[in-house]
Amino acid sequence: MIAPTEKTVVMIGGFGHEGLSAQLKSLDYGLTELNLDNVLPRTWVKRSETLRSLKKSNKLAACIIYLHSTLLLTACEGLYFEAFKRILEELRGLKTLVFIYQDNLDGVFSMRHAETREPMTLQDLELALEINSTDEGSRSRFRLEGAIERLTKYESMGSVLESCISRPNLRPNVQLPSLYKENRGNLGSRAPQISA
Repeated sequence: MIAPTEKTVVMIGGFGHEGLSAQLKSLDYGLTELNLDNVLPRTWVKRSETLRSLKKSNKLAACIIYLHSTLLLTACEGLYFEAFKRILEELRGLKTLVFIYQDNLDGVFSMRHAETREPMTLQDLELALEINSTDEGSRSRFRLEGAIERLTKYESMGSVLESCISRPNLRPNVQLPSLYKENRGNLGSRAPQISA
C-alpha cells in the first residue's frame, strides 16, 4: 500500500522486476501494481479512476505499462478499448514508459520457428501441439495453446487491431535520443530519471 505522503510509480500489465522494484524503493518511491489481465472492462475503468486519484493527490510520479501480446489484443477490443483510452487519458502529461513487442507493432502475434525465425502459421502451431499431445501439462504445450489462442484472436480481429495500434495516442512520435539526453539519471545509465 502507498504511504500517505509517498510518490508512487504505477506498473500496469503484470511487468514485475525485482531490480526495478528495489531501485524505486531506494529512491523513496512507492510501487503500485494495477492488473489488467483476466478482468472485466469495468475493472479497467476502476484502474483509470485509481490513476486519476493518484494524479489529483500529486502522488503519481510515473507509470510503466507492459502491453504483452494478449493484453494488447484485449486493449483493442470494444469496451476494453474505451476503458484503455481512459487509462491513457489519465496518463497524459505524466512520465510514462510503454513496452510493446516490435513483432506486435508489425502485426506478428505468433511464435517464431526456432530455426528460421519466421512466424508460425496456425497450422504450424496446431502440428506442434499435436506432437506435444502426450506431454499433458507441460510448459511447451501451455505456450503452444496460448499462441494458438492469440493468433486465432488476432486473425479474427481484422483491421480493428491495426486501427487501434496506428492511432496517434497509442503510437506517439517520440525522438528517443533527445528523450534519453534530457531524462538520463538515477535509474541507471540508460534509464530515464523519475523526478519528484
